[in-house]
Amino acid sequence: MKEKLYRLGDLSLGSIQKRMLTCGDPNCRCARGEKHGPYYYFTYTDPETGEPAQISLQESEVRDLRKRIENYQVFKEDL
Repeated sequence: MKEKLYRLGDLSLGSIQKRMLTCGDPNCRCARGEKHGPYYYFTYTDPETGEPAQISLQESEVRDLRKRIENYQVFKEDL
């Protein structure tokens, strides 16, 4: 079990959301349907409070975090 855990690498429990947003300016392109984004967010449960939490991500962080989430899912399936 330890060997498999080491091979998997870093683990993360949570999910990634990709959002397209509007800014509220009636003269902006987003008011006509061309939303801003994409913006990425990582949603997870805060281990200290047990409450849902989220942080914004840079696009460059998404790929690595997706791999960490996938690693967690593989680990959980093998328990």
